[in-house]
Amino acid sequence: MTALARLRTSALARTARRVEARDPERAAHLLRRAGDPVSRALAAEVDLRRGVIPADLDHVRQVLADSADAAHASGATDQALRLLTRLVALSFHRAVQLDGPSSPLAEDPEQFLAPLRSSMAWRWLTAPRGAAPGPVPHAGPLRVCVVADGDLRFLAPLLPHLGPDVEVDVVDLSAWDGPRLPLTPAEQVRARADTAVATSPWARELSKRIGRPDVIWVEWCQRAAVLVSLTQVSAPVVVRLHSFEAFTAFPHLLDPSRVAAVVTVSPAFGELVRAAVPALADVVQVLPNALEPGPFALAKEPGAEHTLGLVGWGAPAKDACWAVDVLAELRRADPRWRLRLVGAPPTAPGYAAAVQARLDDLGDAVEVVGPSDDVPGELRRIGALVSASTRESFHLAVGEAAASGARVAVRDWPTLSPYGGPHGVWPDDWVVTTPQEAAALLLSDRPVSPAPDLRAVTVAGRYRAVLAEVAGRPG
Repeated sequence: MTALARLRTSALARTARRVEARDPERAAHLLRRAGDPVSRALAAEVDLRRGVIPADLDHVRQVLADSADAAHASGATDQALRLLTRLVALSFHRAVQLDGPSSPLAEDPEQFLAPLRSSMAWRWLTAPRGAAPGPVPHAGPLRVCVVADGDLRFLAPLLPHLGPDVEVDVVDLSAWDGPRLPLTPAEQVRARADTAVATSPWARELSKRIGRPDVIWVEWCQRAAVLVSLTQVSAPVVVRLHSFEAFTAFPHLLDPSRVAAVVTVSPAFGELVRAAVPALADVVQVLPNALEPGPFALAKEPGAEHTLGLVGWGAPAKDACWAVDVLAELRRADPRWRLRLVGAPPTAPGYAAAVQARLDDLGDAVEVVGPSDDVPGELRRIGALVSASTRESFHLAVGEAAASGARVAVRDWPTLSPYGGPHGVWPDDWVVTTPQEAAALLLSDRPVSPAPDLRAVTVAGRYRAVLAEVAGRPG
C-alpha cells in the first residue's frame, strides 16, 4: 500500500468512526466501498462490534493473509505486521469465537485456521525463535516463580499445598511499575516479530524480576504468557490455559521453543489445543482445578428438593434457555419444581432477549438471584444443579453443588463434545445430552459415581510432580 493510499484509508476510517456512532451499518458500507484490504477489515470490525458476523468474514481474512504475504515478500515488514494484526483481530474476535452458540475454531480448526497456516507471513511471525532452557538441578527447595496478570483465583488454593520443599515467588504484572509492557494486540504481534525483543528494556526488566528459579509458572495463557515466552528466561516455562484463551491469538503467539509444558484443566481443552496449535501438541498436560468440599457441606433448606439451580448464567455460553428446558421436563413430572438463577444477568442483546422471553413465560417458577459472594449459602437452597453450558473448561460449580449434596446433571458441552466434553472431568454417568436425559437423571434415586477427589492437598501433589519433572527433579 502506497503512502497516499494509507492516507486515504486513514481518512476514510476516521469518517467511518464518526458515522458508526449514529449508523454502524452505513459506516461498514462506507468502508467496504473503498475495497482495499484494511478498509474491508475495518468494515468487518464495525459489524462485529454490533454483534453481526459479516457474510464475507472468511474472504476478508484470506485477503488480509494474502496481502500480508505480498507485503512480507516485498520487504514491507511494517505493512505485513499491520495486516497480520487485522487478521488476528478478526479471526479471534469475541463475537466470532465466544459470544455465539459455538466457535468456528472448535468446529473445524483446520478450515478456520487455513488462512493463517497457509500464510508465509504468519509462519514467519510465529516461528520458534530460540531454544528452551534446560533444567539445572540443584540441591535444596524447588524454586517456582509464578507470573500472573492479577488473577490467581484458581492457583491460590494450590500454592500452600505444593509442599514444604517448594519455594514460590510471584511476579504480578497487574502491579508492574517497570518499562512499559507490550500488552495491546498490535504490540504483542510486533514483539513476537522482533528477533531482538529479549534485549528490550521491558524484557530485560521482566527477566530480572523473574530471577533464576527452577521453573516458571505462568497462570492463564494470555498476554503475560506471550511476554514470558519472548524473554531470555533461565528456566523452563509452564503455562496454564483455563478456557477462553484457547479461542484467542495468545496460544498462537507463544514462542513454542520456550514453553516446556502447557497445562489445561480438562482433557477436552487439551485436545482442542493440540488441534488448534500443533506446535504445542507434544507439551500439553492435563491437571484439574482444586476444590475444597468442606465449606459446601451444609444442611439444605426446606424446598431445596424441588429447586433446580444454575450458578452463572450471564454469558451466552451458559445457555440458560437449556436450563429452562430442563425445568420444563421436571415440572411435567412435578409442578413444584422451580429454577433458581444465581449470578449476573445476561448483557449480550440477542441472548438476553431470548432468555428473558423464556423467563417471562415461567412467571414465579423462576427466581433470579444476583451475584453472590456466598455460594455455599446459595447452594443450601438448591437440591439439583444443571451445567447447561455450550462450553466449559471445568465448571467448578458442578463440584461445589455435588459437595453440597445436590444431584447434578452435566450437559455434554456441545462446542467441546467432539473433544470429549466434560468426560474426564466429571463421571460419565453425570453427563447427559438432552434436557429429557437431564431431568431423568435429576429425578432418579439410583446411585451415581462419586465426585473425583479435588481437594487442594491431592491436586497440588499432581501439580508439584509436573513442576518437579519439568525442572529436572522428578520424585
